[in-house]
Amino acid sequence: MNNDYHNDYRFNGLIFISFMILFFSSCDTYNFSQPQPADKENIYEFPKDFQGYWILDKEDESVNIGIRNVEFIEDHYTEKIVKGAWPRLDDKGNFINSPFDNGGLKTIRYDSLKRPIDTINNYLVRGNYIYHTDSKGLLEKGYHYRVDNDTIIVSIDDTTLLDLGRNAFLRKLNNKYYVLNINNSIIGDLNNGDINRWWQVLILDKKDKAHINVWYLTEKFEQLPSMFYNHDGYYYFDGKWTTADMMRLLHEGNFKVGSRLIRDKKTGKKN
Repeated sequence: MNNDYHNDYRFNGLIFISFMILFFSSCDTYNFSQPQPADKENIYEFPKDFQGYWILDKEDESVNIGIRNVEFIEDHYTEKIVKGAWPRLDDKGNFINSPFDNGGLKTIRYDSLKRPIDTINNYLVRGNYIYHTDSKGLLEKGYHYRVDNDTIIVSIDDTTLLDLGRNAFLRKLNNKYYVLNINNSIIGDLNNGDINRWWQVLILDKKDKAHINVWYLTEKFEQLPSMFYNHDGYYYFDGKWTTADMMRLLHEGNFKVGSRLIRDKKTGKKN
């Protein structure tokens, strides 16, 4: 038999979608052939009232909106990796897994008779950084670490930056509502076809000094005549909505508030 047994490990934090992708995940099924609204110019700076530190409602993450970018700040935490190769066999031939979720520096691969046939590198340690190796052997982001006896303690500190520019910009509906247009190449899978031809749109609503509403598209959008292709729950639109069209769609329930940002009183408006 050619069946083999092995465990693949990686930093727990990297199993989850990054904060930025999570923030936009409610709108990634709706793809637009061009930015919206069609009758407005691109804006490459956030309005002054939008700038500052915000907390994502019901989440631990925070957002820092600068003049020309958004910084998605994720939690700081640690992960533990045990030195050596795992899983191991005890005296009775039973598998012993790593004492930590992130396994060891290496993984032992066994055949169906529990004979070791290969050793896979899970991480590479170089200087002050440790790097996870993916299934192709390519290195992911490096993190600082320290050693405590047989344990490597990794400090995870992730932030993601979205810059306004060619692939992301605002267009104004009125003094309250702005449309944030984001090219799929920023938040999508670059290997999934020529997705950089498509755009995601969401609406930012400065509700008051302490709150920003983030509006996502609802299923009502799927009924619009500009929707011309649907594949596996992904919808594609070829439309040129004016500002008046966008406001009408908003008031008719084609958008809903999906996220709320609350002003971080501790940090205030630092940029």
